[in-house]
Amino acid sequence: MSIPFQRVGLLAGLSCLPAALFGCTAPGGVPVKGSIRYFPDVSEGQALVLAENALRQYGFRIQERDEDMGRLRTYPLESTMAGGTGRIRDAVKYTNRVRRVAEVYLLPRAQGVRVKCRVMLQRLDTGDYTTFGREHLMSDVPTETPIDQDGGTLARQNEVWTDVRSDRQLQQQILTTLAELLGRPAAAGSGATQNPR
Repeated sequence: MSIPFQRVGLLAGLSCLPAALFGCTAPGGVPVKGSIRYFPDVSEGQALVLAENALRQYGFRIQERDEDMGRLRTYPLESTMAGGTGRIRDAVKYTNRVRRVAEVYLLPRAQGVRVKCRVMLQRLDTGDYTTFGREHLMSDVPTETPIDQDGGTLARQNEVWTDVRSDRQLQQQILTTLAELLGRPAAAGSGATQNPR
């Protein structure tokens, strides 16, 4: 029995819905992707405080600090970037406005703690999003009110940011800085590693 092409597309779309709604996270709320380093004989409290210091050394400001969950999340850190954002225009080194959001999670172990760091690189896509949306209107007659055209909100509230990729290099740098602040290297054979997924 063959399944109609349209139904196959619908089923494929529905299978991606949970990831789109909830992000790529494990059941405990920890992101699947990220860099991990194990620190033996280090308490969760000590690791959390020094992880916060490590993030600050790279210009991040802490937005959320959850001691019970062992989690830190930063405010976005904005910058510009020529190329490397997954766009065709990267070929001409077009300068994009980007930002990075860092998250640190503590994964307790019997004799120490594993620290997972994830830094997500995001690209500003407001212009493309607005242009694409207007191109697909049924009519080009200017019937929209200022509210319909985002006139009742601040420009920053209307920004559209797209996840590009994890910044693996920065993730590892943050974990290396954490190791230096703790005054001890990672355990042999368990330095900064990338989650395979």
